[in-house]
Amino acid sequence: MEKNNEIYHDQEIGRKLKELRTEKKLSMRTVGEKLGINYTYISKIENGYIPSVKLLKDICEIYDIELKDLFGESKPVPKELREVGVEWITFAKEMQEQELTPDKIKEYIDIIKRFKDV
Repeated sequence: MEKNNEIYHDQEIGRKLKELRTEKKLSMRTVGEKLGINYTYISKIENGYIPSVKLLKDICEIYDIELKDLFGESKPVPKELREVGVEWITFAKEMQEQELTPDKIKEYIDIIKRFKDV
């Protein structure tokens, strides 16, 4: 991050934001409209200008990521996975390690249901 006339620039954050916007297939104009700001400001941000934390949070909300995902080497966790939770993700990994496919698990559930109905 470089300081230039009291304005902070961070090319990495700008690059990540541009990547996220293009992955979501959003134009700068669309993002600007959602935020209530001029789209040229989105361009400035993507070129490294650091906006307020509030605006960064609002941008992250549009891109379905958390603010912390912009910093460091972490990759954003999709919203759907965040909602599932660690316990279910761990369970799915354990089932995969046991070579249990989703279809096989559904089959076992059906068997258990039949036994319960007897």
